[in-house]
Amino acid sequence: MKKFLLTTAFMALGIIAAMASTKELSYSVVAIYDEAGYDVPNYYVILSDSENAKYDHLKGSLSINEGYVLVLDMYNSATNPAALLPGTYNPKDATQADAPGVFDPDYSDLSYYKDGKRQGTQRITAPVTVECDEAGMYTITTTTTDPVTNETCDLRYTGRIPVTNSNEKPTAYVMMKKDVDVTMNGGIAFYQGVTDYSNNGVTYINLYSGEYDSNGAMKGDGFNLAMMVAHKRVTQKKDFAVFPGTYTNAGSLDRFTWYPCREIEYPFGDQTVTMPFGSFIRERKDGEYTYGYLESGEFTINTDEDGNVNGTLDAITNLGYHIKVTFSGPMLLNTDNATFKSAVSNLTDDVDLDFSKLETGRIWHTGLKGGCRSFIVDLGSPAGRDESINYGGDLLRMTFLSPASDAAIKPGLYTTASYRWNENDLNAGGTYEPMSLEQGFVTDEGTRYAHFKDGSYCVYDLLGPIHEGTVLVSTDDYINYTFEINLVDDAGFEIKGKWDNKPIEYFYSRDDLEKELSGITVATGDDTQVKVAVEGRNIMVLNGGDADIRLVDLNGRTVATGNATTTLDASSLPSNIYILRINNQSIKIALK
Repeated sequence: MKKFLLTTAFMALGIIAAMASTKELSYSVVAIYDEAGYDVPNYYVILSDSENAKYDHLKGSLSINEGYVLVLDMYNSATNPAALLPGTYNPKDATQADAPGVFDPDYSDLSYYKDGKRQGTQRITAPVTVECDEAGMYTITTTTTDPVTNETCDLRYTGRIPVTNSNEKPTAYVMMKKDVDVTMNGGIAFYQGVTDYSNNGVTYINLYSGEYDSNGAMKGDGFNLAMMVAHKRVTQKKDFAVFPGTYTNAGSLDRFTWYPCREIEYPFGDQTVTMPFGSFIRERKDGEYTYGYLESGEFTINTDEDGNVNGTLDAITNLGYHIKVTFSGPMLLNTDNATFKSAVSNLTDDVDLDFSKLETGRIWHTGLKGGCRSFIVDLGSPAGRDESINYGGDLLRMTFLSPASDAAIKPGLYTTASYRWNENDLNAGGTYEPMSLEQGFVTDEGTRYAHFKDGSYCVYDLLGPIHEGTVLVSTDDYINYTFEINLVDDAGFEIKGKWDNKPIEYFYSRDDLEKELSGITVATGDDTQVKVAVEGRNIMVLNGGDADIRLVDLNGRTVATGNATTTLDASSLPSNIYILRINNQSIKIALK
């Protein structure tokens, strides 16, 4: 019985000794895929038991303070995207050609480093087994001799193997090669302004696990999460805030998305500096930084009345590592990087127009403006004619600039004019292009959005003069109109909506205006009336004798000359209102 117990004890000690000889390698230092210089693609993998092992892609060198490093020089079939293929890799001899499923023992070894110097090395000659599960987690095992103890040593790595293509530009910063689950405190939200890409506001939300300064720099070791998020635009400093919600990854900079990280070149004097652009996490340890470029996931942030934030991040880096962050704490607001342009608009967000309460719109003819026929359309009455919205509702005034010969707003696409003439400009000859919308101004002139304050009678609480955009007009009977509205005010807020086949009430006589513009005009103040008839683009003068005639536009420029005895050909002139001058008389005609 004693012999049996002793034998069992010795067996247990042997098992413990065998277990102790297995060395766990927990860090993937680098994995490089190269198919350009080989008949069979090469996979060069470096693993370590030390997190401080780093590989410099630019120099092609390894640095480590202390620890074991396993180098495997393996060959296998091409993959896209590049990934180490599972299987058993056998050592090849000196005469054997490269082939899938082999490794080169002359370039595969286990080394031990101390104080940054290699202390010993042992070649790998035993088969290398590579396994990979559905989640992309690898297990790599092999056997060799420990270069320190000279005892047989089983090696095992468990984790991800992110592979870098040697023909692609390496990242400028050392990449994080581990999953992270960290708790952070507060931070700083840096508003960057409005992006032209999506017309939304962009903010870098920086969170920290340690101390940081007012510029966002880390003052000691720890983690820093930088989330580049898109939200509604902010046009005044006082309106900037952290906008709570759940943000998902996208490269569009649409609202409630965060931008995945990539590297870009920033100009810096005569040179350029490579910087991460987008969302990333970084760790500072012993004064050195490693970066994780976030690629996908969800970022949720909430706020309270005291300016504190809380939330979570659950994301994956470009190398496949899982990043989990939980945070809670104060959030400072910084707008130093943003530019706020002057604007009349007091809107704080885009507008989706609601005309559901309105039954009818209204139209006025306001004469000629800048060589165009001017019509004002009100959807919602500033004067309180629409009882349903007098105590709160959307109003849109549009000033249409049509061809001067038009007696009503005809179908087509109307584009906001890129400039706005004042009265002096117009009197000096300023003209607009037909099929335009006049820009809005500080008053009710031009095209502008407004909103009646809820609960107050006909009191504006929002006003946005229009500076850009289009309105698509359609009508079959010139009574029921459809306006498809895509406008932008002077602060950049979008005003969109649709007036869908509803009637427009005329506050002028369309018939009388059509008669006025019909093409026959009679001059008065002379014993012999001179008549002018227009047929198509032919202008004929009756009772004009052999007098010289001159046709001028509304700015007084002569556009054609002739004699009253012959027909004046105006086929080269655009549709508009013109003045025919004969014998000190001026006769208005319309060319359609």
